[in-house]
Amino acid sequence: MIERSFQDAIDLAGMADYQVRNWDAWHHHMALVLLAMLWITKEQKHFLSVKKSITPHDAVKIIQTLIPLKIKTSLKTAKIIIRNHRNRKSSRRSKMKKKNGPLIC
Repeated sequence: MIERSFQDAIDLAGMADYQVRNWDAWHHHMALVLLAMLWITKEQKHFLSVKKSITPHDAVKIIQTLIPLKIKTSLKTAKIIIRNHRNRKSSRRSKMKKKNGPLIC
């Protein structure tokens, strides 16, 4: 039962999809995963009143049908990619400054 819950959290809520650099970020990620799994479980319980064999995966499919993702244009996608590249570059610079100390001219 516990192993199945962890597998559902990995598959459905991205429990293993973290890229963090410190414990605080890891804890935040895990808190969001647990919150997502709570929501999925509550929705599953709600749907179980209609059909007895609803799994968490079925509940997620129902939720995805009821709340579809926003359709993105190619321009919006390009802007997101550019923003992500800028953020990664800024993050790398910041990490290098912390690692090497402040630059003295």
